[in-house]
Amino acid sequence: ITPDNFGRILSSTNLCNKSDEWLTKLYKFLISRKGLYQKGTKYDREGAFWNKPIFRTSKNEQTAGFDLEGNPLIYLPSNSGQGTLPVLKANFMNTPTNVDFFHKFGLKKQDKSDLIIKTILPKYGKRIIPRKENIDDVYTILDTVNKITNKKKKDELLSIIQETKIL
Repeated sequence: ITPDNFGRILSSTNLCNKSDEWLTKLYKFLISRKGLYQKGTKYDREGAFWNKPIFRTSKNEQTAGFDLEGNPLIYLPSNSGQGTLPVLKANFMNTPTNVDFFHKFGLKKQDKSDLIIKTILPKYGKRIIPRKENIDDVYTILDTVNKITNKKKKDELLSIIQETKIL
């Protein structure tokens, strides 16, 4: 069986029974084989491991790194206390090769804009939001937008916010 074939048959069921040490060995194997985990492009085929649930969350659940649109499904652990989104199990960060692989794969720490996109905005349009919660959300959004210094990131967030009726 080739690494490519192996990657294509992997599933959450296969991986949830594997130990953290086994996953660490997988990351070590993959790190020097970018073609197996790269995101597909117009010119390059998607790697067999790109959409596979090779990451273990802090709740011991398996997940892929990104959804089909390229949005993060898991984040690197953070000391900021923003713990509402799925994060990688912390013990994986103790191995430098793992950390290097996670960065090469494209995983990042969550920030407030991720929280807005994943937790605040999706609730609008689905239900009536109580006034106090709505005001708190608006202040959180304004505070976050005002603190973003990266123009591209700020423009992306503003574009997403403009598509949502929050008032």
